[in-house]
Amino acid sequence: MIWRLLLATLLLNYFFINICYAQQSNAPCIKNAKQLNKIEHNKDIGRIIQARKYKVKGRFYQSKSYNQIGKYQEIGLASWYGKQNHGKQTANGEIFNQYKISAAHKTLPLPSIVKVENLTNGKSLIVKVNDRGPFSYKRSIDLSCAAAILLGFKEKGITKVKITYMPTMTKKLVKTKYLTHK
Repeated sequence: MIWRLLLATLLLNYFFINICYAQQSNAPCIKNAKQLNKIEHNKDIGRIIQARKYKVKGRFYQSKSYNQIGKYQEIGLASWYGKQNHGKQTANGEIFNQYKISAAHKTLPLPSIVKVENLTNGKSLIVKVNDRGPFSYKRSIDLSCAAAILLGFKEKGITKVKITYMPTMTKKLVKTKYLTHK
């Protein structure tokens, strides 16, 4: 009985310390898929951003509207971002969490749902786009640390991907999460 109580206490302390550490803005990125047991999609509710022109590093970008996007597919490079933005606000007002599955894209309306397929290893993942970026040369999408691990390229840093806009899932997200929360 004492061993069970001691084990339960140790497990609760371990869980509490890990949760507190993960919520710090300088928390390190998780290292592998075994640590993803607490990972989930980012369910925060931000604001809708579409058809807006903006400027970053001297370059202008025009985001798309939901009506004009149609069947969008792109092949390009993916990178990932983590602790440097952990706890900071995304472009649509959500709080970035490197332990949740999310992404940044330069022109897709916010939020959007996309399927990202790693063309190097065939792994794919459904991701919510809620931020702007990447603004590095020739990169198409920035993924959270958790998404990079699930897609199998965290250690490499970048990989070639196919990005497919998911209109039905995006419409459902916008209708259920954003239009019901005013």
